[in-house]
Amino acid sequence: MKIIKVENISKIYGKNEAQVIALNNISFEVEEGEFIAIIGPSGSGKSTLLHIMAGLERPTKGEVYFYDKNMYKMRKKDLTILRREKIGIVYQFYNLIPTLSVEENILLPVELDKQKIDYKRLENIIEFLNLTDRKNHLPNELSGGQQQKVAIGRALIINPTIILADEPTGNLDTKSSNEIIQVLKKANREYNQTIIMITHNMEIAKLANRIIQIEDGKIKED
Repeated sequence: MKIIKVENISKIYGKNEAQVIALNNISFEVEEGEFIAIIGPSGSGKSTLLHIMAGLERPTKGEVYFYDKNMYKMRKKDLTILRREKIGIVYQFYNLIPTLSVEENILLPVELDKQKIDYKRLENIIEFLNLTDRKNHLPNELSGGQQQKVAIGRALIINPTIILADEPTGNLDTKSSNEIIQVLKKANREYNQTIIMITHNMEIAKLANRIIQIEDGKIKED
């Protein structure tokens, strides 16, 4: 079943001589359970595309459907709820709260949404991430790879329909990068978690099940 349908998306910044076409008439679909890598050089438009799929940045032209819902024709409040409940986002620089422990950082979206905490799920995720002996540590007591695992846990705790990861290994060394990709693959396999990952590294992209190459705002290959 299709989760996301991107239909003739364009994103244009500026006007006249200052105009920049970040995305140029892009279309593709994402099925449940896929692990997709979107790859392209810096400035190719891949992060802009991810932000549009996340409901964070409105396209200049085109439509994005989340199942049967046209995301950018939804009321702002409804789009915010959809994003909060159905879309997990993982960023390059972790975005952890420095004064909160591993456990507290993972639980943050649940508490902000005033939902009941599923402690069994929390325990399972922390164990899944191999962070059981670090659950009470602060971010500055963790390695970069461990901090990114916490960010992934924070995305998983809401049991999202899809996880969007923007250069999740971009700030890590090779060993930590491989660990993070293996965590994402394991989440895809064991939780049947649909994942779209942005990367500029072809070796990382090859570990996904499908690669979409973007160049100059267009899909070069899918």
